[in-house]
Amino acid sequence: MTLWSVSYWTRAASRASPSSVLVGLAVVALTVVDGAAYLGLKTRGDVRLETQPLGHLAQLAYLVLAVAALVVGSRSASHITFRSLPTLGLVGLTVLLAGIHVLAGRADRHYLAFAAVAAQVYGLVALVATLLYPQIDPATGLNVEAAIVSTLPLNLSTIGAGLLMPLVVSYFVVLYSAFSGPVEDEESYA
Repeated sequence: MTLWSVSYWTRAASRASPSSVLVGLAVVALTVVDGAAYLGLKTRGDVRLETQPLGHLAQLAYLVLAVAALVVGSRSASHITFRSLPTLGLVGLTVLLAGIHVLAGRADRHYLAFAAVAAQVYGLVALVATLLYPQIDPATGLNVEAAIVSTLPLNLSTIGAGLLMPLVVSYFVVLYSAFSGPVEDEESYA
């Protein structure tokens, strides 16, 4: 490793807070849950049976890490109160979605299980927003008030998104309808 890379990682490690490390680990756990839910949709037999318990274990790890990130974040930041109604609602919704994922997976309702995990991704974004608000980048001190953009770039972005989103949605509808349903044995390379 070069001297530059060592100094970069040393500075990066000194800026890492315990709550950011916990959120990073929660992202990894939620990615495993999402992958297991997707394999529940796309496979049958042994692969589905082997990945489902791993997804449930990762779901438990995600719940523990998400709550731990909120607890640690509430101790280190004065603007976070763990006992506030929005924070408790976020935790309750995350636990509810985790329960839906586990129960739907066990009942072979894999579309519902996958949808519950997809909703948990938005819950993780809400968790990070709760931990950061009013700051956007704690390392530089950038807060919401200083990061406000003027209306012209926002309007141009909205027009661009309005023109491109139908194309993106159409692409994914065609893609997912072409590859819908589980993979059958005659479709595999084995």
